[in-house]
Amino acid sequence: MKRKIDTIWKKQESFVSKEVQREKIKLNDFIECYIGLIGISGARMFQVELSKEIEIHKNYINRFKGVEIQALPRNSDVNEFIIFLKDKDLSDIFTLFITDILDHLSLINSTEDILLNISYRVRYWKRLFARYTGEILSNERQRGLFGELYFLKKILEVHENKRDILETWCGAYGANQDFICNRNAIEVKTTKSSGFIVHISNELQLDYSTLNILSLVLIRVNETRGGQFTLCELIIKIIEELNEGFLIDEFKNKISEAGIPEDMIEYYDYISYSIRNCNYYRVSEGFPIVSRQNLMSNSISNVKYEINLVSCEDFLCEEDLVINSIL
Repeated sequence: MKRKIDTIWKKQESFVSKEVQREKIKLNDFIECYIGLIGISGARMFQVELSKEIEIHKNYINRFKGVEIQALPRNSDVNEFIIFLKDKDLSDIFTLFITDILDHLSLINSTEDILLNISYRVRYWKRLFARYTGEILSNERQRGLFGELYFLKKILEVHENKRDILETWCGAYGANQDFICNRNAIEVKTTKSSGFIVHISNELQLDYSTLNILSLVLIRVNETRGGQFTLCELIIKIIEELNEGFLIDEFKNKISEAGIPEDMIEYYDYISYSIRNCNYYRVSEGFPIVSRQNLMSNSISNVKYEINLVSCEDFLCEEDLVINSIL
């Protein structure tokens, strides 16, 4: 099927036309569907003709990276449900997308199932388009954000002033540490490794010279299907914990700054995390760090390095001490 529809599009693209070009795809006796191009723009499209008796709910009308879905009246009896490509650079993945829809439509037995079936495939492919175009955070960035939010939820559960706690979360804005209050800070590191090695982004991240207290939290997780939380579930739980409109809006703004716009939250439901353990460290004199003070030259910057925390047992501290440092 993929080769067939790709051949149709390429044939249509060899002609310049102001009119819509379309060719019928034969699936069965009750589905009228077409592959075509939209006029001068030459946008590739997939079209299904539906009786006006079939309601096209607004949830079926969608838009995502490079793709738009519309419903338009064709005549007094028929509506057109159209999926078209807005970004020609995504032609290859769009071909796979439409092929997948056609393959699934070929298996249905009634016109009532057409839109529901398409909507399931759109939901699936919307996530793939987002990953393909870089809209979905990498697994590493998701894991890091999960750790920050897991710790944020911990603090929210023990502190009455939700607004003050939400303000301490600065990781969303790319601050040197993830939580900052006055001159106290907390950096959260999350790993799926069985070891205790953490990656430090630069020489400022664990530089405590200008801080009263700097703590390091190591969260070790398992990534599975069906674990304790997905990132989506954790975000929803925090929204429920905040429970006030202006705080929820502020949280959603921060989540967006961290790389997850509100309309993309639901697509972070495919990696589940379960917490293995959390370790807490006080970064102070003798802790192995790279800082501005111990670099050999002011010309050196953005130094990335690793620390094996197995050697830092002397700096372990209690969870309460870390949490209370920013309350």
